[in-house]
Amino acid sequence: ELGNYPSPQALKQLNADLRHDSALVRQAAIDATLALVPNGKRSLLLGPLLEDPDLSVRGHAVTALLDLNPDELGLYFAALQDNVDAWQARLDKQPPSAENLLLVAKLQEHSGNQAAALSALQQATALEPKNLQAAVAYIGLLDRQGQTERARQLLAQLLTLHPDSSRLQHALGKWLLLHDQTEYALLALAKAVELEPDNIGYRYDLAVALHALTELEAAQKQLAEILQRQ
Repeated sequence: ELGNYPSPQALKQLNADLRHDSALVRQAAIDATLALVPNGKRSLLLGPLLEDPDLSVRGHAVTALLDLNPDELGLYFAALQDNVDAWQARLDKQPPSAENLLLVAKLQEHSGNQAAALSALQQATALEPKNLQAAVAYIGLLDRQGQTERARQLLAQLLTLHPDSSRLQHALGKWLLLHDQTEYALLALAKAVELEPDNIGYRYDLAVALHALTELEAAQKQLAEILQRQ
């Protein structure tokens, strides 16, 4: 819950928990950092955990820092690269699961190995065909690689099978936004919020899309709803 309460006191508690004796508490504090601290400052808090004695904590820190650019990582850029390789080696030795393969794909894409990342996501979807998180990640990577039509077809097939999936409706909305179809994206994003009204991320994305179409009052209502719920 800490990520919902940005304040000096919350940051003080977060700092303490990142150094807690329990590895599980340190991992939870890493998750809270993602919600509480902006990208540029995240590496200052989490960078030292790349040298944590517990490998699982180091892996958690790696996952939390993967989306930062070299400037944001600063002094911890080299340490992250070393840990990416070590975490990848550990995952390679584990029995394949959709969860592990999703992480492998993130690590491979971060390292610029697009083909290996795509292969990992293909394996994840074959292993667990009903895992929508893996399916959405696969579609997103296809799209980023320029296979737009293939991505669109797969998303359409999944939506036919799971029309009431908030995750898929949100993925459709984000896909339409990326391809400059904001008005259509609104319908999908609104549907995602309707299906999962407590999902703050979905509601925020809807507010941003409404704002982009200068629907300022409607956007403000969504933001007010977020504040009411949290």
